[in-house]
Amino acid sequence: MPDESSNPETSGTQVTAAKNLPPHHASPATTAGTVAVLVLAATAIAYRVRSAAIRGWQSYSKEIGAEFEPKSRFSPRYISGKIGERPVFVETATSNEDDAPYYHTRASMPITNTAMLILGLRRKSLYEETQTRNEQPLHTFGDTDFDRRMILVTNHQDALDELLTTEIRKELLKYSDIEIYVGYEVIEWRRAGEVTDPQAIRRLNACLAQLAERIDGLQGRAITLTQKLADAELISKCV
Repeated sequence: MPDESSNPETSGTQVTAAKNLPPHHASPATTAGTVAVLVLAATAIAYRVRSAAIRGWQSYSKEIGAEFEPKSRFSPRYISGKIGERPVFVETATSNEDDAPYYHTRASMPITNTAMLILGLRRKSLYEETQTRNEQPLHTFGDTDFDRRMILVTNHQDALDELLTTEIRKELLKYSDIEIYVGYEVIEWRRAGEVTDPQAIRRLNACLAQLAERIDGLQGRAITLTQKLADAELISKCV
C-alpha cells in the first residue's frame, strides 16, 4: 500500500486541515476551578505564615506547662510559667525608647541581685560595627566575634567573665537582633517582632535562667543612691 505521508497532495491536505482546526480554549468552568485552587493555596500559605507565632508559642507553653494567651488569631500576647523554680514571662510589647515605636518579643525573669548588677548587652547593626571597629570595647573576652559585634555596658565589670560564659556568648551570637538587660530586680531578653521559633525561645530562656542563677550567686554589694542614679543611665546608653 502506498505511503500517504509521502504523497505531496495528501500531505498538503492534512497540513491545511490542521491549520484550519479551531484553537483549543479551556472551558470557563475549568478556568474558574484552577483560579479557585490557586486562591485557596495562597490563602492557606498566608494563614500558615501569619499564624506561625501562635503555633510556636503554643508549642513552647505546652512544653513547660505554662499559661498561654493570644492577642488575636495571629498574634500571641503572653506566656506565663516557670523554668525550674524561676518564673518566666514571655510577651509581645511595644517600646518607645527610640525615635520610632519598637515592636518586639520580650522574656523576663525576677532576680534577687544583691550584687546590684546593671548590665546592657545588644547586637550591633552592620553600620555600628563599621563605625566602632577601631574602638576598644569595655571588656574583652578573647572572643573576637563577640567583642566586635556586641555593645556592652555594666556597673560590675569584674563579674562579666563569670556571667557571659563561652556557651552563652556562642548562643547569643546566633541572633542578629538580640538584646539582654539586667536591672536590680529583673533580667530580660528582647528580639524584634514576634519570635516564631519555639526552639529559639527555649534556648534564649535557658540562657536567661543561667544568667539569673549566676547573678543571684554574686557577692552582695552596697552602693550609694548617687551610684544607683548613675547606673540607671547605663541601660539608656545601650538601648
